Amino acid sequence: MSIMRYLSLFSGIGGFEVAIHQVFGDKAECVGYSEIDKHAIAEYESHYPNHVNLGDITKLKKNDIDSLDKIDLIVGGFPCSDLSSANDQNRKGLNGQKSGLFWIMCNVIMWARTQNPNLQIIIENNASMAHKWRDMITNKLCIVLKQTLYCNFFDSSQWVMQRRRRYYWTLKQIPEYYGTRKQSMNDVLVPINEAKQYKLKANAIMFLNSSPPHLHGYKGEIISIKGSCYKKKSVEYPTRLSNFGYSTTLDDYVKCLVTRYQSCFLLDYRLCSREHMFIPRYLAKSEFNRLFGYPENYVYTNRNSVYARLYGMTVVPPVVKHILLNL
Repeated sequence: MSIMRYLSLFSGIGGFEVAIHQVFGDKAECVGYSEIDKHAIAEYESHYPNHVNLGDITKLKKNDIDSLDKIDLIVGGFPCSDLSSANDQNRKGLNGQKSGLFWIMCNVIMWARTQNPNLQIIIENNASMAHKWRDMITNKLCIVLKQTLYCNFFDSSQWVMQRRRRYYWTLKQIPEYYGTRKQSMNDVLVPINEAKQYKLKANAIMFLNSSPPHLHGYKGEIISIKGSCYKKKSVEYPTRLSNFGYSTTLDDYVKCLVTRYQSCFLLDYRLCSREHMFIPRYLAKSEFNRLFGYPENYVYTNRNSVYARLYGMTVVPPVVKHILLNL
């Protein structure tokens, strides 16, 4: 097998890289990556110290890409901030300052294609975007690559215990995944004695119960009962470990994790001996790691707000691995 040379854009902590090197091993060569977040760069460099950071994508010129010679694959998940349905306020789509970086990405792809007409891409973004933006992305990439392009839809819950629905644009229609999910919630959760340290405090629960839906993103309330246990009433939270109570989700997976640590909590029924009742708690770093399908202990920082944000803006490597194996 010849060397597969790839360029990584909006690299974050290196989710695409994890999958690429699992598939291609030492036959994969990163010609450069682009990332500006200092915390993401620190984590990325701890795993890929020899990869060269090209810096801010808005500062890249054609000469910078030409100097990299032939590129076989470009990967990247441009910001979803202005596209995602999680953004209830002032969503501007591809006209937004962050998601509008898609147009810059297209320039980079166009420049790379002049060196290699057979250039492959894997571009990722949130599947909750309006269809007009999805179609605009597809059409623009078709023009840039001068080929038919496919917008593939995958939900990470087919691989891991997190429901994370995403679009992946490629030059080949990627087949659906019919494999069996090997991960269970027991594989994700930290032991009960460790979980206790992540309990939500009373003021956090009060905030969730009293704030308008647009501030915390979820409907309903956690109702306090005797002692430290709780029950839920007409509530839909991002995660839970039981189908007891009212909920619009029936499966046992964790709902899509976001970049805000305060919004990433689960209803842990293991911590309460009373039937159908729970103690709400935040997720541990190792639980984030497993829910995204990363190698164990991938992120080094122990700062809650930092690791939640870094995981929340990355891809799920097992999904990317499936795409690479069928590209």
